[in-house]
Amino acid sequence: RLHLTAGARYTKDRKDGRLIALSGVDPNRAYRFGESRVDPAFSVGLDISDDVKTYLRYGVAYRAGGANSRSSTFRTFGSEELRSWEAGIKTELLDRHLRLNMAAFTMRYSNLQLDFINRAAIGAIETVNTDDPARIKGIEVDVTATPARGLVLGGSYSYLHSRVPPVVNPFSGQVQNVNLTFAPRHAATASLDYAFPPLPMGDLKLHLDANYSSSMLASLTAVKRTEAYTLVNARATLDDIGGMKGVS
Repeated sequence: RLHLTAGARYTKDRKDGRLIALSGVDPNRAYRFGESRVDPAFSVGLDISDDVKTYLRYGVAYRAGGANSRSSTFRTFGSEELRSWEAGIKTELLDRHLRLNMAAFTMRYSNLQLDFINRAAIGAIETVNTDDPARIKGIEVDVTATPARGLVLGGSYSYLHSRVPPVVNPFSGQVQNVNLTFAPRHAATASLDYAFPPLPMGDLKLHLDANYSSSMLASLTAVKRTEAYTLVNARATLDDIGGMKGVS
């Protein structure tokens, strides 16, 4: 009932480039980037029973550095590194009529790459690294139930908290607070699928779902958050009409 998994990824990056035109003039600016590294990962799984399984996972991920092709200075930026821990439980309960999965995670971003836009010259972008690590943590819960024949109910919830350290804006030279974009603190879904008993005219199926998101920040330096929203969808499908599939 104990499962151990380990692995590693070897990466060797070599990049170089030159900015050949800036406002119609060759600025003779170039960059070179190179890095070799090994990123490990491991996981431990424990089956409490045939229907209840737990796990713990650790991994390291890497994104190469380089230079932004929209930078007027062609300044290089460094690679970023993500170290993450995740613990969770996966279950199949009530004779597989109920599935409940839960996970909690924490992530540490070192040298997070951030893009800044020059508002005085649209299209000019500089990429910089954070000096201090950014941190993200959260939980996820997912539920699926089949309480009756033909009926499937589903739901999920996620909580996300992030902290990105302030960085120096390369255009203004000022220390600026930055955000993790499109990352709502709370998000949830609910769904219902029902297949009616066979009808003389065909197979009738109904689907309903609702999706909720709390407010979020839509840009790196946004101050005002977007409004929370809920989106509801419904669909009815009549299938196998006279032996033909997929009519809705």
